[in-house]
Amino acid sequence: MNIVLTLAILWVSIAVELAWFGAMPQGAIVLPIACGIMFWMRSVTGILVSATALLIDWVARPGVLPLCPMLLPAIAAFLISPSSKPDDYSSRRQSYRKMLTPLHLPLVTLMAVSLQMIGQLNLSSMPALVDVQSAASTSLPPLLIISLPISAGIAMLMRLADELGLRCASQHSI
Repeated sequence: MNIVLTLAILWVSIAVELAWFGAMPQGAIVLPIACGIMFWMRSVTGILVSATALLIDWVARPGVLPLCPMLLPAIAAFLISPSSKPDDYSSRRQSYRKMLTPLHLPLVTLMAVSLQMIGQLNLSSMPALVDVQSAASTSLPPLLIISLPISAGIAMLMRLADELGLRCASQHSI
């Protein structure tokens, strides 16, 4: 995927979220797309571009703490396998760390959503557990209803691209 196309996709996803500020939860589109770009490109460039987009999204709508732009790139760097060939889907015996990258995508999106929720809580005043549960029960379901299907769709597209030989691996892997 070309860097210009990647930047355009991230920019449009941020613009769509900002345009529907009241109707769409923060990160519903940007988080799965950023995670998908990290795993599609499997390179330092993909991680840095996605982390920058997450930081721009945080600057546009600041929360208490930018946990998602800080921790998500490190999680992705840990999970992305450095290789110059597409993922091998024929192998059945793999460890958790060597799990296929399209299967990591919904899991990482779920982690990103969790980081997003924790980053929006004001932890300096030590909120009560009931307050945290009520905040999570009101904002978490709409966020998951939008972000997890997008993440699953991107994961299926990655698998299809690997099967058809359309996804070429970067030579500058992590």
